[in-house]
Order: sequence, then structure tokens, then C-alpha cells
Amino acid sequence: VAEGEIEGLLRATERAVNMGATHILVVSDSQAGLRGITSTMPRAGQFRAIQYDTLVRAALAAQPALRITNLWTPAHIGTTGNEFADDAAKAATS
Repeated sequence: VAEGEIEGLLRATERAVNMGATHILVVSDSQAGLRGITSTMPRAGQFRAIQYDTLVRAALAAQPALRITNLWTPAHIGTTGNEFADDAAKAATS
């Protein structure tokens, strides 16, 4: 599951970077996914986490004023876009 969640974080951040956003706020209900993109320990989904890190480093090098914030939210409480994100994460692992 964490691999799909990390894939979702990667895709959302990549899309915002490509749109030229200057402040990116990624909200996720996956504590495992959020921990996965910051952990240096070997784990499932590590390839996606490395891709995420590479994306963020390249974006920050190209746009030093860019701010990227990852925020955890509880699941299924009506957070806008959360159900869409859950569906995208599930699709990424299928």
C-alpha cells in the first residue's frame, strides 16, 4: 500500500511542479507514504521514494523559492480530493 501512496505523492507533486506552482501543498491520509518519502531505510516503495526525492531536488534547484509542504490528514473525513487520491493510489498498485 505504501508504494501506491508514494506514487500518488510523486504524481501530485510532479504535476504541480510542471504547472509552475511556487508553493505546493500535498495533503495525504497516508502516514506510511509520508514517512516513506523521507526515510532512508530500505523498504517497499523505495524506488518511488527515490524518484520523489530526485523530483524535489531538481525542482528546488531550478526554482530556489519553491516551497513544498506535505501534510497528513485523517482519512475519510471529507477532505477535498481525498477520495480521488485514494482511487489514484489504488490504481497505481493495480
